Amino acid sequence: MQFLLERLAQPPTFDGVQQFDLRAAIAAQIQRLVSARIARSGGDLDLLDFGTQSVVEFELHSKPQLEQYAQRLARLIARYEPRLKTPRVQIEPSAEALSPYRIAIYGAIDDSNGMDVFHFELPSH
Repeated sequence: MQFLLERLAQPPTFDGVQQFDLRAAIAAQIQRLVSARIARSGGDLDLLDFGTQSVVEFELHSKPQLEQYAQRLARLIARYEPRLKTPRVQIEPSAEALSPYRIAIYGAIDDSNGMDVFHFELPSH
């Protein structure tokens, strides 16, 4: 299933064939969620409640703040990316000294030939 803007951004060719990569579309939508910031006006959130806070503002090695971020991201994915079934956002240990944790997103893509596992890692930079 394609979203409207995805169909408009990639119209079919003259022979009616359209190449669509569902995994790439889901990854792009998650990247939009991660890249968008919460817009605050006064004490209220924005109308759509779309976006996350900047991880740059977190305390160094603060796992509780990262857990709150992961919970919010899981809610946003469930709301704005319905093509990913049973999404899970997990905090995993990382081998990097400056960022000991990383966030990974798991879920299932309902494919016509069965369930396909989806994995997405947030960039660490």
